[in-house]
Amino acid sequence: FGVTNFDLILHYNYQPWLNDEFANGATATLAQNVSLFQFRQDDEVIRLKLCLHENNTTGTGDRIAICKERVVY
Repeated sequence: FGVTNFDLILHYNYQPWLNDEFANGATATLAQNVSLFQFRQDDEVIRLKLCLHENNTTGTGDRIAICKERVVY
């Protein structure tokens, strides 16, 4: 099956409460080749999960994926 690949981009320095849109602000690329980005709140804890992938060049047809999860108190 295919993997959706995207860049994780932070949009900042815009004011949506003044009808600004993303195009009015600045952007920064936080990560490339992202296959998963999730966050959720459990009570006072925030969980962030990020998975990155790269095609494997060994010829086996597999891909290399790395996932990390962090908890912020």
